[in-house]
Amino acid sequence: MHNDALEIIPELQSVDPYGSISDPDRLFQIGTLSDSSAKRINSSDIRVFITKKAAKHIFDKRIDIDVLYKIPDIIKNPTKIVDNSKKRSNSFLFAKMNGKAKIVVLEITKTPGECQVVSAFPTSKNYYRKLIDISGRTAVPPFATPTDGEESS
Repeated sequence: MHNDALEIIPELQSVDPYGSISDPDRLFQIGTLSDSSAKRINSSDIRVFITKKAAKHIFDKRIDIDVLYKIPDIIKNPTKIVDNSKKRSNSFLFAKMNGKAKIVVLEITKTPGECQVVSAFPTSKNYYRKLIDISGRTAVPPFATPTDGEESS
């Protein structure tokens, strides 16, 4: 098991879309959960892993290597955590809104021994708003706009 998932990027970039990669089940540590996030998903380990196969899937579907670079920050500092277990057992979505319209969602599955990123996708603001947060954080209110008769500061 390697500690730097980013070392797989050169191989992903060199393989044609949907081409085969060497050792697809090889695990790489890609980040760590915050203590509060680990508690919310009831994980005893804060380390999060990704297989080469999952990284290749993300790269092929998104055609954007930047998503892989963003994964460690999304895992550490999600703006929402969602229980996705109704769709897949022990599945959680970690979402992060960056700016006004850029949102990335990771699907992380939890087994007794580890957590793994299995997918990542960009999404719309409307989808992000519909996600039901279990992180325990206070929701950040939307930017207030002045009403008639009020001045903005």
